[in-house]
Amino acid sequence: MNPSVVYVLFLLLIKYISDKYGNSDDFAPPATIPKGASFKDMIALKGMDAELSALMARRDKTRDLKHAMMQELLTGRTQLL
Repeated sequence: MNPSVVYVLFLLLIKYISDKYGNSDDFAPPATIPKGASFKDMIALKGMDAELSALMARRDKTRDLKHAMMQELLTGRTQLL
């Protein structure tokens, strides 16, 4: 199943739980959905998946590069002057 679809379904489930049990004293939903939130708002959020994936890939690439540079310095193969 497409991760975006799973994300939207999860948000809908959280909204359902919040709406159903939001006023209950014995149950606290895992997240609260603001009043007036709609399905369109949730759909708009799913577009962030690609942006977040790109940022995480960039972070991972930078982390790997930093690790490789530290290995070069720590092994003595590269020296700073």
